[in-house]
Amino acid sequence: MDYSKHSNRKRQWNKGKHPDKIYSRIWLNILRVACVSVLVCGFSLAGILLGGFMGIIDTAPDITMDSLEIDKLSTYIYDQDGNEINKIRTETQRVYIPIEEMSENLLKAVVAVEDSRFYEHNGIDIQGILRAGVVNLQASDSAEGGSTITQQVIKNLALTTDKNWTRKIQEWYLALRLEYDLTQEYGHDRAKDMILEKYLNFVNLGNSTYGVEAAANRYFNKSCKDLTLSEAAILAGVINAPTRYDPITNKNGQSQQRQQLVLRRMRDQELITEEEYQEALADPVFDRIVQLNDDYQQSNDDVYSYFVDAVLDQVQEDFVNKLGMTSSEASNKLNYGGLKIYITQDASIQEKVDSILNDASTFSATTPYYQVTYYLTVFDEKEPDNMGLADNYSFVQLHRTEEACLAAIEEYKQMKLPEGAEVGEDYAERTEIVPQPQASMSVIDYHNGHVLALYGGRGEKTQNRVFNRAVDAERQPGSTFKIIASYAAGLDTGTITAASVFDDVPFTYGDWSPGNWWGNSYEGLSNVRRGIARSMNIVTVKAMLETGVQTNFEYAKNFGFSTLTDDKMVPSLCLGAAEVTNLELTAAYGAIANGGVYIEPILYTRVEDSEGNLVLENVPESHAVIKPTTAWLLTDMMRDVVKGANGGTGTAARFSSSMDIAGKTGTTSEVNDQVFAGYTPYYVAAIWTGFDQNVYRDFDGDTQSRTLKRSFQIAIWGKVMGAIHEGLEAKTFDQPDGIVQARVCKKSGLLATDLCEEAGCAYSEYFASGTVPTDSCETHVAVTVCTESGLPPTEYCPEDLIETKIFIQRTAEQLEAINPDDYGKIQDFADELPAGQTPDDSSSDVQCNIHTKEWYEQQNNSSNIPDLPFLPPWWPEESDSSSESNTSSSPSNSATPSTPAHSDSSSPNEESRH
Repeated sequence: MDYSKHSNRKRQWNKGKHPDKIYSRIWLNILRVACVSVLVCGFSLAGILLGGFMGIIDTAPDITMDSLEIDKLSTYIYDQDGNEINKIRTETQRVYIPIEEMSENLLKAVVAVEDSRFYEHNGIDIQGILRAGVVNLQASDSAEGGSTITQQVIKNLALTTDKNWTRKIQEWYLALRLEYDLTQEYGHDRAKDMILEKYLNFVNLGNSTYGVEAAANRYFNKSCKDLTLSEAAILAGVINAPTRYDPITNKNGQSQQRQQLVLRRMRDQELITEEEYQEALADPVFDRIVQLNDDYQQSNDDVYSYFVDAVLDQVQEDFVNKLGMTSSEASNKLNYGGLKIYITQDASIQEKVDSILNDASTFSATTPYYQVTYYLTVFDEKEPDNMGLADNYSFVQLHRTEEACLAAIEEYKQMKLPEGAEVGEDYAERTEIVPQPQASMSVIDYHNGHVLALYGGRGEKTQNRVFNRAVDAERQPGSTFKIIASYAAGLDTGTITAASVFDDVPFTYGDWSPGNWWGNSYEGLSNVRRGIARSMNIVTVKAMLETGVQTNFEYAKNFGFSTLTDDKMVPSLCLGAAEVTNLELTAAYGAIANGGVYIEPILYTRVEDSEGNLVLENVPESHAVIKPTTAWLLTDMMRDVVKGANGGTGTAARFSSSMDIAGKTGTTSEVNDQVFAGYTPYYVAAIWTGFDQNVYRDFDGDTQSRTLKRSFQIAIWGKVMGAIHEGLEAKTFDQPDGIVQARVCKKSGLLATDLCEEAGCAYSEYFASGTVPTDSCETHVAVTVCTESGLPPTEYCPEDLIETKIFIQRTAEQLEAINPDDYGKIQDFADELPAGQTPDDSSSDVQCNIHTKEWYEQQNNSSNIPDLPFLPPWWPEESDSSSESNTSSSPSNSATPSTPAHSDSSSPNEESRH
């Protein structure tokens, strides 16, 4: 046995141990280790969870009330008087209103059914969360909760729609943070109101309505502030499930049951009295909803006017060009931005334009037609070309009746479709039938550029933002462009005046030989005033060439035409050989009416957001095109067009004898386009009439015949403008400073002489100061002639047939430009001094070929009559010296035979001369 010290200590230690104590000590150590481990793991897990939680919070977006933007707000259109005329209809309708304009009944109803503790919690309702806890544990991939109104705002306006714990944690945090921040800044009550206002403006209330104002309008045809208790309870009930609780269908009475639930909760929460509760239950509100919906369906017109179409196109274009948006951004902003667009339309004027132009009797002066456009798509599963669509066909034709149009469609279908084909299964079709001739018109207040009315076409408008003939159709303006591309530049540069004369005779420029619209005849020497009134082509072209084609082209572009490209810089431009829109033509004439200042035509004045903040202000661009004196001279000459003076072609436009009216007609070849542009001291307007297509063909390819009465558009213009000006004071155009008058000759354009007066060609003309001619007319000349031959008399012409006649004498250059074969076509050639003659009769190469010596001998029955030794007394006197010489060398008068002029017995009688 070992009795060493070490062995003794070991025995003593073992001797003191009990087996149970040993086991307890072991477990205690294990427990100690476990506790430490649990604590370590717990802290680690808590750290991980806390870190994850903080990470989720850190990735939450920063929000403010301003950043919680509600999208898909409805855009509204207001006329110039502030009257609402349209709501832009999209798949959603929403109108933002402040909480102060919401019914108190509605606020109570929504809180009662959606978040009864709304005014008590701080953004999160813990009780609601606990109620949803069981559901949350059962679905690890999704989260449900008793969301408060604040959470609904956060969830819908700040976060994604994903259902997971990350989004839910962020939702809780942001709800708490939003309410805290708002309360700190605005106080508890105002913070709650701001959140509730945001909520009630975005919430879905069914039937494409979002927000309580849009829903109140849709279901009850009233504003939200006017809702009754029963109506408010219906809207509050719809929020939970808009389709199930649709108040229009009220399927299985579910919407009504939901309304009753809302009312009960309001009563139980002492938000309403028992009496109010019973009264609301008794209200037959669902019957009203059904009736109002029927009215809505009948009156609701989703098709905008042509004016609104043009406004929407212009606003979207301006969003891109002025605000730098993309086309997609601009479209979204326009349709869903909750905008208020204030347009320039005058509802009264628009109604008058529409009423007259939509009346078929307005076009009774011309033959009525119908244009049919037919589209046919044939499905072919065996040989698909494009997603199963094998063949696409279409045709455009013109017929006298709608029945004939339908018959043409059936004939076409028989040509293209197999027998037994069924629509929808074998083919698809689309048909458009519109009346012809068509028309467009624009009315502008030229003092500010505001477009007051637009007419885009005849016939029923079935779609939005379609082809608008007033702003989209580019048609030839005809002779209305004579003012724009010839006379305006000539007068403004001083190259021509209203009195300037051009020879209206057959004319060729290069390989172009323009003629006059009335046929193969010419007026001869004609001034600019006559050229405008009579709409003379050749005078216009010569005036343009006088000023220069390029100069005229630059002036025309300055009138605001966007379609004038460089290839249009040709002489025929002044006759309308370009395509322009009706609106731009109207604005160009407005520039003349406005003293030469062009103001860009605008369709709207400003765009505001839903809260009234300015988004876009539309200030029209303006610039001077011509001088005020030039504008007035053009206006004065175009007054002749309407008055009928100087052969004016636009007398049918004269709707008043006291109101000043100026304008110009325009008709293209083949009468494809007929235009009249004119103005008063109030407004400018232009009308176009014509066929949508210049040529129509039947199925054999032959041209279909059509007729259009010439110039009937002028009377329509007069009828419309007459209606617009009813009740307006008659005014005249103001004459600017710098206009003077002078007496000039119609045939030369120079200062008139006594001969001009005697010939009836002198008149008083207006000029811009400094442009009055200084030379006198030399075109009129006086020549003594025998009235029977029209030639200078011989010594044998009877005195009673001798007279002094006034002729016109063209220059050698003018005569050289005329083919002698054309003399008979020129009206004033009857007054032209015959070839070979001069005003000085004694030097003329020709004399009367009737009263010859032979004639004289025959009249006196003698063939042996000597030549007269003296000149007849009616012959121009010579100088005294020559008279004396002649007298001394002549026999006495008594020995001289009687002269034809003084011998009654020898003078031929009237009968013998014929």
